[in-house]
Amino acid sequence: TSKVISLTDDTSKVSLVYGQ
Repeated sequence: TSKVISLTDDTSKVSLVYGQ
């Protein structure tokens, strides 16, 4: 999840991908 915080632009999309 640390990477998701870095990508503030695509947090929504990244969070879904990393969430799985």
